[in-house]
Amino acid sequence: MSNWTKCRMTIKDRDKLFEAAKRLGLTVDHKKQKFAANSYTGAKNVDAVLVGKGGTIGMVEKATDEYDLVYDDYNWSNSAYEQLGSKCSKLTREYSKVIVEDQVSLMGGLVTNTETKNNGEIHLSVSI
Repeated sequence: MSNWTKCRMTIKDRDKLFEAAKRLGLTVDHKKQKFAANSYTGAKNVDAVLVGKGGTIGMVEKATDEYDLVYDDYNWSNSAYEQLGSKCSKLTREYSKVIVEDQVSLMGGLVTNTETKNNGEIHLSVSI
């Protein structure tokens, strides 16, 4: 069955999302457009599309200058899951890392090490 799914995160900084997406090897189509995840979902108006290996995600602006990420993994390939993670978990993690790295940098610090645990948690070592 095919339907729209929303990633379990709200995007507050689209540039940080684009940076996270590029780190994972996705390309970003920045233009507003009609986006259909596949031939079964119908189209949505989106503000950008993240294009990966065998899967795409649309970015939809909410009324509050925040964004939701929508996708349909009905016909995603295995490489899409490897790149993005189940339920966009890898993209969520990478976006979080970019946000933290930016905050650490604003404090004059540096992230010196990153470790992803088996349960998906990320541990960052910071030097300030």
